[in-house]
Amino acid sequence: MIIVCILFMVKYRSVYSEIDRIIKSGVYDYGEDFTEEQQSICEGANKLVLKLGKLLTIAFIATVSTSLTKQTIFRRKPGSWNTLFKGWTPFVINTWPRYLIVFIVHIIMIINTSTSGYLLVLSFLTFGVHLVAQLKSLRIALQEIFLSEKNQSEEQILAKLKKCAAHHAEITRFFNLVQVYSGSVSGVLPIGSVGMICTFLYDMTGENTVEASFMVILPEASLITTYALIGQYITNEEVNFSVGKFAHLSLRYRLVRPTGVRPEISTADDDVLEEELGLEGVRSVQVQPGRSNRGHADHLHFLQCIERHEIRGNEE
Repeated sequence: MIIVCILFMVKYRSVYSEIDRIIKSGVYDYGEDFTEEQQSICEGANKLVLKLGKLLTIAFIATVSTSLTKQTIFRRKPGSWNTLFKGWTPFVINTWPRYLIVFIVHIIMIINTSTSGYLLVLSFLTFGVHLVAQLKSLRIALQEIFLSEKNQSEEQILAKLKKCAAHHAEITRFFNLVQVYSGSVSGVLPIGSVGMICTFLYDMTGENTVEASFMVILPEASLITTYALIGQYITNEEVNFSVGKFAHLSLRYRLVRPTGVRPEISTADDDVLEEELGLEGVRSVQVQPGRSNRGHADHLHFLQCIERHEIRGNEE
């Protein structure tokens, strides 16, 4: 299981490097329009990642410690060479040099497998936390446009819409990269962990004591619990509704074309926004009160249309 995870990590190391660059750059820079609330969300995400890192570090130390001590403490047989793990060796262990060779190999195996699992889980959780934070930040930016009580000129609204569209594009790119990097691995690791736990439970029915098996099963159970907790956190934050879940759903969009024709487009008009009118000739976007009969998907569709077509201020 760990070998499969390592192979995936090596294969997609360039993808990970790009994800790391995106996160460290803050995903998207709003400049002067970056609000205190957005900054607080990003700082909260960083603190949560640090807290998760500390918890996983404890699990990592526990994994290594129990692996090193279990065989020696609980399965020690007087008068025999007790290695860290039972298994085949190409020679009989009956001298200290041979014992040291096997001991060093086992140490390397323990550290490598524990480190791989630790870093893989931590990176996956980090991606999820930052994705939630960025979607919340985008929601706030949209609220500043559609729900702000400040008097905003058409040029200011367009400039902010461009930033939201660019941010949305970066989030989409970030999410796609995370799927490429951790999509398969995130399934292999939990399945492998469950398999190991089942093996340990079966092992407890043999000659081994419950205490010995519990020491090894605890770190694996901790990793699975961490996966479950972060998954529940993302579910509770309702990420799939993050962008569209606010009062701008009651607004209408008015697209102004250079010909002077000012067709009014409600979000209830299905895909007419892009298919019938297109956005190539759109020079400005205005917002007026109205009602929307559809959900947040229409607003995401509108945002994606802005991404695909450059919207400029009225040049006339």
